[in-house]
Amino acid sequence: RRIVFGPLQGEFMTADAAVASIVEDVIKEARKSKRRAEVALFSRLLFTAAVSEDLAPYSSRDLAQLAEDSFNFLFARRPGRPKIRSSNPEGAFAQVTIVELANDDMPFLVDSVLGLLNERGYDIRLLLHPVIHVSRDGEGKLVRLEEKSSAAAHSMRESFMHIHLARLSDAEAQALATKLEQILNDVRTAVLDWRAMQERLR
Repeated sequence: RRIVFGPLQGEFMTADAAVASIVEDVIKEARKSKRRAEVALFSRLLFTAAVSEDLAPYSSRDLAQLAEDSFNFLFARRPGRPKIRSSNPEGAFAQVTIVELANDDMPFLVDSVLGLLNERGYDIRLLLHPVIHVSRDGEGKLVRLEEKSSAAAHSMRESFMHIHLARLSDAEAQALATKLEQILNDVRTAVLDWRAMQERLR
């Protein structure tokens, strides 16, 4: 399968010079992976808007591996359906539970997810939320990833949330993933109803 990726420039704009330096180091590590071009571009999209203090505890190799794992999670997703994963990794991330959510981009996603996490008192250590531009085939597999929207067939915007929480038990992490799936389905229903109402009012 041939996957097409948008251009990866050597320089990019970020509000934090420290983050820029970290991301450049991560991209260098990402280029050592099996999927060099795609993981390098995804690393840039994932980490550029992060806060440097949140990334500083980890090595560029650890962050590149994190990006590769997230990219593999995103590789297959059927549009119209949320995809959620919670995990308790070992190694550099052994102190956190990682929660990842992929969804069609739409209003209210972040507010709804954060509302649940705050309501339950979870300790949020890291939140990354890139909106990515992708094209997928009929099975939901990724065929194109870009930084900006394009005229490519089936191109769409997807919301990806990557969250680190203070470590939960495996059972707690799974229960949270189940609840988050319910939240995302509720958001989808509300947004579709809201858009239908707007159309009727025109």
